[in-house]
Amino acid sequence: MLKDARGGMRARILAAAEADPPIVGVLDYGSSSEGRDDASSDLDLALVLQDEARAPFAAQWRDWAGQFGPLLLAYQGGFGHPWAVYDTPGLPLCVDFAFHALSGIGVIAGWPNAPQSLDAMVLLDKTEGRIGAVVGRLVGQSLAPPDAAVAFE
Repeated sequence: MLKDARGGMRARILAAAEADPPIVGVLDYGSSSEGRDDASSDLDLALVLQDEARAPFAAQWRDWAGQFGPLLLAYQGGFGHPWAVYDTPGLPLCVDFAFHALSGIGVIAGWPNAPQSLDAMVLLDKTEGRIGAVVGRLVGQSLAPPDAAVAFE
């Protein structure tokens, strides 16, 4: 039931993003892109926006997020990312959003993500592959420290 709620939420968000011209990409930067999700996992979605649209969108994100279901909570998280908690069957569903300007997509290459495939992380790319080209550098990367003994110390 929770997986169905998560899948339905993801589909509604993607449909809205596809229809919203300022949104040029959607990335799954969470456990599901890495194949580590389970029935109670949240959604971690980064929206890539046209540069001039990013700040106004970020200022009004609660209104945009409200279209996907009953919001129990919508707040700016401790890491500066907006979080929305929806009333869904079974348990509330948390969706962590992040908003990025198209001109800054190069930072994606430094994210601590190891998606299983390009399609697992890039859910929407309206940029003729520019976003996918950056994300492609993350596919298959190891997140293990270069020296496990040093990291353990």
